[in-house]
Amino acid sequence: KMALLSQSTQPPWKFEKLAAFMVGRSHELKIVNTVCPVTIRRQQDTLESASEVELMVVVGGRSSANTKELTRLCGIAGTPAIQIESVRDLEDPAPFAGRQVVGVTGGTSTPIEDLHAVARRILEIAGTPAVKGRAAQLADAAFALAATPAGRTTSLPSATAAG
Repeated sequence: KMALLSQSTQPPWKFEKLAAFMVGRSHELKIVNTVCPVTIRRQQDTLESASEVELMVVVGGRSSANTKELTRLCGIAGTPAIQIESVRDLEDPAPFAGRQVVGVTGGTSTPIEDLHAVARRILEIAGTPAVKGRAAQLADAAFALAATPAGRTTSLPSATAAG
């Protein structure tokens, strides 16, 4: 007899691959899929958004499996990503040099306020002088577009879309 349980933030493909492996090696197998639907949605949104931006900023705990997976997914999409724990980690504008569209995503447990603060900080340290002066307003506008009733808060629209 065997049972398969998963950490709730594991990517679905890992759970499914392991389940398929175990099915062929057991006579009795109980599978309990505990992968969090919000985590799945965030991973899908991040992968989609990564293909539309030049750089993704991933916000979450350094040891968080979920945050690491989001960073990995950006790499799969071919988009450079920097992983930070909080807005305090954003001091150097160098990673943003020459980039017009930057995305912001966060681990499932990352508060929306933290994502908003990161978006604002990016605009403050990497924007043009006109953008820097309107960083708060632009961050507000971007999050008004990015946050939907379904709770999708993974991407920061381009500065053009935000005004």
